Amino acid sequence: SIEDVDLAVRQLTIIAEGKDIARLEKLPESKKEKELVNYWDEHFPSPGEAVNGKMIEYYQRVTRSNIRFGNGYDGWWTDRGRILIMYGEPTNIERQSVLDNSVPVEIWFYDHLSKRFVFRDEHGFGDYRLVNQLW
Repeated sequence: SIEDVDLAVRQLTIIAEGKDIARLEKLPESKKEKELVNYWDEHFPSPGEAVNGKMIEYYQRVTRSNIRFGNGYDGWWTDRGRILIMYGEPTNIERQSVLDNSVPVEIWFYDHLSKRFVFRDEHGFGDYRLVNQLW
């Protein structure tokens, strides 16, 4: 059971096409949750599972993003939140401290995917923005 179906639909913006979100948003409330589950089963099938494990994992990552990166707003919509949701926990995070008035930087490594994401906190308030992704 999904607590807030409208929010769950909005949180699909990271992985879903706009037309799919618009279709789900226009549905009557009585049909929205069922169609959201159908969306997951159609686009991200999880054969043999009573409940779509990929959907569960996705929304668990959304929750983790909100807890870790919700600095006055939805953590799932931050750059680090979106990367965490799409790729999961990084293999390693390198943090460069604030020395000599430099900007704080976090580098997320995904060794198994051969990906690296660089985030900078330009203003020093914990609002890290994605500045570079290297494959």
